[in-house]
Amino acid sequence: MLAAMISKKRYEALRTRNEANEQAREAFDPKRFAKGGSYSKQDLKAIEVLAGHKPLTNKERGAMEVYTFVKERPDTYVAYYKFHAPRMEGSQRITGIVTTWVGDKLGDIIHTGGEYRSAFRDKRVNIRVRAINGATYAGTAFLDSGDYARLKRTKK
Repeated sequence: MLAAMISKKRYEALRTRNEANEQAREAFDPKRFAKGGSYSKQDLKAIEVLAGHKPLTNKERGAMEVYTFVKERPDTYVAYYKFHAPRMEGSQRITGIVTTWVGDKLGDIIHTGGEYRSAFRDKRVNIRVRAINGATYAGTAFLDSGDYARLKRTKK
């Protein structure tokens, strides 16, 4: 699914809200925050009161991730892939998409190399992606260890 791009004003509001929530989590339990520990429902309610608002939803986090991806055009990125039956889009053969962890589309897979095994004996395939930020990324899709790909922006 292609998420609608949020405005800079909306992004700033979400970022401010997220930062307030992170500060409240740290103030609530600094040791657990530093270790990345989990929280009970009671703890989350107390943190919500400290922050003064509800934490971001997954949809809001996804919208922030898409905004950052488009505006900052990162050199490297870890994304999730979904292969599908090849289809033509103009002269480009599309064999899948890459997405955020919540499913927002970040680009189309425009080339898929041959499947191979690494030195660790896991299956991998090289992919090339035409991203929604206008850049082209190349990288490796890890077939045996989840559905993620490590991507690097190409020079072109």
